[in-house]
Amino acid sequence: MLNFTTGGRPGMPADELRQSLDAQPDLATLNCGSMNFGPDGAVFLNPPALIEELAAEIDRRGIVREYECFDIGMAVTARRMLESAPDPPGMMHLVLGVLGGAPPTIGSVSMFARMGARRGAVDGERDRAPELPEHGDQHRARRPRARRP
Repeated sequence: MLNFTTGGRPGMPADELRQSLDAQPDLATLNCGSMNFGPDGAVFLNPPALIEELAAEIDRRGIVREYECFDIGMAVTARRMLESAPDPPGMMHLVLGVLGGAPPTIGSVSMFARMGARRGAVDGERDRAPELPEHGDQHRARRPRARRP
């Protein structure tokens, strides 16, 4: 299964962002909002019009959407898009712990789970991620045990 991003890098023009779709991946990532990104203070611009434009292109090509969320505001956008998306509607993916986004805490995971995230979480600060709770069980998120050397 191939999953390519339409996110690119800060400042990348929209026509370059959609080039990854030419490969016809199974999934394509939509970054669901703008954010201050990383220690250099780069601004990652992803206005609603661009997100909708990329989503429409993904749909025209028959690719499944993956909504990438770095903070709860992005999850709100993803939830709205999931509710109006064609079948299959896609999935929400979390990226936690990136400077400028949500912290890698159980509280963040629980909040994202209530917004509809069910597929995974990434902890940008560590080599492990909090587990998402099962559907309907939002208060039982927990951190995996530390790895043994």
